[in-house]
Order: sequence, then C-alpha cells, then structure tokens
Amino acid sequence: MQIEPRDIALADLKEFVDRTSARWRSRKPRFSVDLDGSLPTHVRTDPQRLQQVLKNLLANPSSSPTRAAYSCACHTVQDRAAGQQALPAPGG
Repeated sequence: MQIEPRDIALADLKEFVDRTSARWRSRKPRFSVDLDGSLPTHVRTDPQRLQQVLKNLLANPSSSPTRAAYSCACHTVQDRAAGQQALPAPGG
C-alpha cells in the first residue's frame, strides 16, 4: 500500500462527508460537519486513505435503527510544546 500525501482543501473534505452522508439521510441518522474559521484552508494527507476512514465512520452509525443526529466539530488545538496549555481531557 503506497501512501500518497498531498494538500487537500478542508472544504472538499466537508463536501465529501456531506455528499456521502446524503445517501443515507432519508433513512439513517443525520450527519453534520462544522469547520471553525481559524482552521487552515488545506491539510496534507493521503485523500484516498482519509476518505476511506471517513466512509467507515459514516457507515457505522448509519447501521443504527434509531434516527439520531451526529456532528463533527473541527477546530484548532494550540501546540503545548510552543508554550500553550493543553486542552483538558474529555470529562475532566
């Protein structure tokens, strides 16, 4: 398996999630993605591998019989090594 990283637009990733989840929207849980305005416009990753991970994440809740809503909020995290404080642990 060859990993081929390149720069991709976060807006394109959001569109991919919206388009993929729309297939299930009428009968499965609803998905939404919120990209914070402070995020960079592009990230460097292997788009094919990332899209496969996102498909798997979207498919897991879509197999649920309940009609729930799921969301993903993406925001920046400051680097602790640069003298910034780390975010508290979930639930803590």
